[in-house]
Amino acid sequence: MDESEADELSVPQNGDAPDAVAARLGHPSAVHGARASESANRRVVAAELHTAAAEARARGAVRRADAADKRAELAGHRADLRAEEAEGRLAGALTFFAEAEHKIKTGLTVLGGWAQILDDGWDDLTDVNRRHGISVMRERSDAMSTEADRLLDGVRAEVVIGNDLQQVHVASILTGIASAFAGLSPEGAVVAVVEGDPVAYVDGDALDQVLLHLVENAIKYSPDGRQIILRASASDTQTIIEVTDHGVGLPDDVDIFAPFVRGGDAEHAAEGSGLGLYVVARLVRAMGGTVDAQRNNEGGSTFTVTLPGLRTMPET
Repeated sequence: MDESEADELSVPQNGDAPDAVAARLGHPSAVHGARASESANRRVVAAELHTAAAEARARGAVRRADAADKRAELAGHRADLRAEEAEGRLAGALTFFAEAEHKIKTGLTVLGGWAQILDDGWDDLTDVNRRHGISVMRERSDAMSTEADRLLDGVRAEVVIGNDLQQVHVASILTGIASAFAGLSPEGAVVAVVEGDPVAYVDGDALDQVLLHLVENAIKYSPDGRQIILRASASDTQTIIEVTDHGVGLPDDVDIFAPFVRGGDAEHAAEGSGLGLYVVARLVRAMGGTVDAQRNNEGGSTFTVTLPGLRTMPET
């Protein structure tokens, strides 16, 4: 080291602290102090990083807790909806079976009453009275048989049909039903109009039963035998079937899919148990579909059944 460099090291610079001067001069205590200061600074930085990480974890925990609360709230809401739906189904089922019991008991009372009259007073009754009694018993017996069939349909409709869902070509069902009912609508016709080859993922027997009920209902409320049209179309995800009639139309402010409700007004009242459309709604819902009805502007009504389409089939 030459003399000028020594002078530079030995002469304090403006603004130098004593420790800095000592460190520049290489004094041991000054070097130790500088190292201690650097270590302290590192500890401060580490503490700040640790605090920041802890705060980040705390914020994450708060976000996760908020998300968990929202999921719990949503789950609770869904549970409430399921409970309300189950309660509604139970209430509907109780009403369904209570009214069915009443109808069957009434029929049995009529049958029993006429059976007793005929048995006790056969010889005293005129031929006309005997024939009238037998006619009433036969009528009530047929009505009870129909009621029993409807009840069985209703019970089946309460069962989920998940095991029987399969690919069904709707056109064959529609054309078959149109052909079967053609002779029962003497002044008109049951016509099937199918766009392409609509395929639904449903229970084929249940769908056949649904359409039979709807066409039967359309004929019942089309007393002049006007044309009834079955129309089907499909997309990848759903198949839509419409049953359109030109009859008396739908009643106002009446849930026609409720049990024991019959369409039409007093002037156009039709015989029946009032269970057909109830069974239709249950069967359609069991297959994952929907059904609704509306009054046509030109008269009559249209029932629309929307069912899962081909794209909804599970992969095999």
